[in-house]
Amino acid sequence: MSYNVEWRPVGGATTSVTGITDLFYDLTGLTAETDYEFRVQEDDGTTLSGFTDWTGFTTAAAATSVTMTISEATTAADTETAQYPKPAQPQTQNQHKPT
Repeated sequence: MSYNVEWRPVGGATTSVTGITDLFYDLTGLTAETDYEFRVQEDDGTTLSGFTDWTGFTTAAAATSVTMTISEATTAADTETAQYPKPAQPQTQNQHKPT
């Protein structure tokens, strides 16, 4: 069994994807803060169902920050550049003796 999906920005051109065999599918190329709609059709290999009704969704605003996790498997040579924020360095004092 497979599925066909049609999606579009509301009032825009339709994009079709056929032969989806998973219950999850990532839509790519979407624009932030835009209204979209999609519908799904089942293909059992012999018969195509009708498409579902259009279902709407709105994409979120574009990300303004990213959280990065660095694994403990980072090599020692990469440790300094991989740590963020960079660990505090020991403070040194320059002491001058009068001459």
